[in-house]
Amino acid sequence: MMLLSSLVGTFSMIYFLEKDGNDYVVGKVVSTLALALPLMFSIEIFNERKLFNKWIPIIFGILFLTSYWYFLEIENKYKEFRKFQITFAVLAIVFHLLVSVAPYFKKGNIESFWNYNKTLFLSILNAFLYSLTLSGGFCLAILAIDKLFDINANNDWYHNIFFYKWQLQYCFLFGKTSNS
Repeated sequence: MMLLSSLVGTFSMIYFLEKDGNDYVVGKVVSTLALALPLMFSIEIFNERKLFNKWIPIIFGILFLTSYWYFLEIENKYKEFRKFQITFAVLAIVFHLLVSVAPYFKKGNIESFWNYNKTLFLSILNAFLYSLTLSGGFCLAILAIDKLFDINANNDWYHNIFFYKWQLQYCFLFGKTSNS
């Protein structure tokens, strides 16, 4: 579920940028899938504890994301858009904090909790460093080709590389921590 939402979210964001941010349905899809990444990751970690049937948290997560998408209103008016930004930021913070608490939901050793969060934080920094280096190299390569051969590369390439960079960062982070 994480990889599917990550893949669909990346291509939705690229499509959203090509439409100059005017397609509100795609904007709703992008914001919902951006929240789906940490939520589905925390559900996966929560399922490793085997406290419930594995489908109960998955169904709960899908129902939550579906209701979020259904009731989400992204308006162009400043007051409503500000409401969307605050709601999205609060939910993103809650879901990211849920990732750090999910393995120790019922019980757990406090020292192993802090070791897990230290490993998670170092994985985030490591993923950020690798994806920043990779995307910077791609951007410099496109710039070099553009200047050497006078191709006049479109600026959309840089936007696409930026969102692929965050895609790689999430995949690297989730791949490293789920195997730990």
